[in-house]
Amino acid sequence: MKQDAQEHRSRALGLTCGVILCGFAVMAQGPAPADTSETRRAAAEEFLTVVPVTEEVGRIIQEISEHLPPEKRNAFVEQMNQRVDMTYMKAVMLDALVADLSPAELRAAAAFYASPEGHAIREKLPRVIDHVMPLIQKELAETARRLPP
Repeated sequence: MKQDAQEHRSRALGLTCGVILCGFAVMAQGPAPADTSETRRAAAEEFLTVVPVTEEVGRIIQEISEHLPPEKRNAFVEQMNQRVDMTYMKAVMLDALVADLSPAELRAAAAFYASPEGHAIREKLPRVIDHVMPLIQKELAETARRLPP
C-alpha cells in the first residue's frame, strides 16, 4: 500500500514537472506574431523554404507519369519539368497559404515538416493516399447507389 502511494506521488511529480516544462517551452517561443498580411506572407515564405514548391510539383508530375506507359514516363517528366512555370506555381501557393493559414499555423507547419518525422510523412503521404483513395471512392459510390431515389 505504501509503495502504491509512493508510486502515485512519483507519477504525479513527473506529470507536474512535464506540464511545467511544456509551459516553459511555450513561453520560450514568445508571443504569437500579429496576424497581418505581412506576417502571413513572411511565414508562408518561411514554410516554402521547408516545403519547396519545386519539390511538390515534381512529386505531382512524377505521380502523373505513373499513369503513362513506362516507355513514355521519363520524356513526360523531363518535358513537364522544363515547361511548368515554377514562378507562377510558387506565387499561387504563396497566395493560397497567406489566404488560408495564420502565421502561427504556418510556422508550426514549417517546424513540423522540417523535423525528421515531418519529412518522412511528406515523403510517404502520397503513397498512403494512393492506397486508400480507390477504397474511399468505391465506398462512396456504393453508398450513393444505395440512397433512395
